[in-house]
Amino acid sequence: MRLVDTSAWIEWLTGSTGERLAALIPTRDEWLVPTINQLELSKWMA
Repeated sequence: MRLVDTSAWIEWLTGSTGERLAALIPTRDEWLVPTINQLELSKWMA
């Protein structure tokens, strides 16, 4: 499992980091997303 920080999710979602970061995002079965990251992402997406 990998812990992916909120800033990495935002960079990946906006596509600003290209393939380099996309290759580092784990597959869904390996995601570990803490509740605080989920909250930050939901506020960012709103």
